[in-house]
Amino acid sequence: MKVPYDYQRTSIELGTKTNLLLGDECGLGKTLSAIETVKNLRATGGDAFQRPVLVLTPKKVGPQWIDELRSQGVQEPIYILGKAGSGLPEEVDGRCWVIMHYEALQYISNKLLPIPWSVIICDEAHRIKNRKAVRTRLV
Repeated sequence: MKVPYDYQRTSIELGTKTNLLLGDECGLGKTLSAIETVKNLRATGGDAFQRPVLVLTPKKVGPQWIDELRSQGVQEPIYILGKAGSGLPEEVDGRCWVIMHYEALQYISNKLLPIPWSVIICDEAHRIKNRKAVRTRLV
């Protein structure tokens, strides 16, 4: 397991208190900070954070998220979704992680909207910068 640096601990603490846009440079451990923030919320934030976590990411980065989650000791179920929603169980409930790419949002949003997400992580959030884009509105 990786141990967060001081600057990451600052982000994790802030993320447990309020919504957070983490804009660190590449390679500084934003993924680790996000995972540790969720773990912290689940440990201290009450019932609202015992629900599923949605991770939106570029297609190629999904497997890296799984590796990072496992290397940080996350034992909860992890589902990685395809374009048509393949990989999504019939009921998504409790403590689990759902990883999907942005392009799939418009195809399976009807399955995602009813789920009471505890946290939504938008990796590479510049992919939702156009306020008029369908993808951005769905997020």
